Amino acid sequence: MSYEREKQEIIFWGSQLHQQGINYGRSGNMSKRAGDKILITAHESYVGFLEKGDILVMDKEGAILEGDKEPTAEKSLHLSIYQHFPQRHVVIHAHPPYTVHYFYHYENLTPITLEERVYLGKVSAIAQKTPTITDLDAVHQALEHNDIVVIKDHGVVATGADFKYTFSLIELLEINARLRLITPVSPL
Repeated sequence: MSYEREKQEIIFWGSQLHQQGINYGRSGNMSKRAGDKILITAHESYVGFLEKGDILVMDKEGAILEGDKEPTAEKSLHLSIYQHFPQRHVVIHAHPPYTVHYFYHYENLTPITLEERVYLGKVSAIAQKTPTITDLDAVHQALEHNDIVVIKDHGVVATGADFKYTFSLIELLEINARLRLITPVSPL
């Protein structure tokens, strides 16, 4: 199978991350579960300008079934999320600049509006000691309570049933972090 529809979906949402200023350069990675297969972006792909060859097909153990590139260095993160959360079918790891900057200074953020609190809840940052996310247990624990988690000094990991929902979490958090930085108030 070539998974054309799923690849186009990943390409579209990757371009949205770039167009909205949420992700840049060769940072970030994305994946989608399709049945018992996982489509994942290749190592050092430019997520905002993905091509079909930048998207690999893996089995649930991480063996490459289609594609001739190496998977993202965050492959273990994606695989572990699908293993621990079978109802989630999309993982986006991005580096939204305002969110990263906000959480450099603060440990948590509660959105300003009631509607955004419903979608995001209180978002907290967790620490990692390496450039690649290796403390998977901490990520899993955070994702038990929220569909988005901030990795301090690194970026965010969001997950959900589809790309629109998962993307919207990152977008909402980024605008809230931006507003908090523009209009400083104590974090809630």
